[in-house]
Amino acid sequence: MLQRWKSLSYTTRFSIVASIIMFVLGFLGMGITGAMLYYMVFFALGKHPHFDTWHGDWVWPAMLLVSMVYPLGFIFGGLAWHYLKKQIDSKWILRIMYVSILWLWAVFLWYVTIQINLHHLE
Repeated sequence: MLQRWKSLSYTTRFSIVASIIMFVLGFLGMGITGAMLYYMVFFALGKHPHFDTWHGDWVWPAMLLVSMVYPLGFIFGGLAWHYLKKQIDSKWILRIMYVSILWLWAVFLWYVTIQINLHHLE
């Protein structure tokens, strides 16, 4: 098992560790990570009421769920890096791709969450 871990690239190992840490922080932070992610992506989600105006029993579980599912984005970014590093020589392009995957994953999570709870926002 240790041999397999050492055979992984630095970015893949970083992604796995970051995913585990972010999952724990998302749970222990009681959803604050989800709220911070919303502020990073809200402009891409269209015309929805601002986060500060949300109310009801759905808000806290939605933030907590996004906080705990978001760390999968690190795994997706690490896998993309692992498979694309053979075709892309530039580390900057790979880094931009990695961060873009994390951001797009947050957009996707909040988009789905808002669509499911759209009736609460109107």
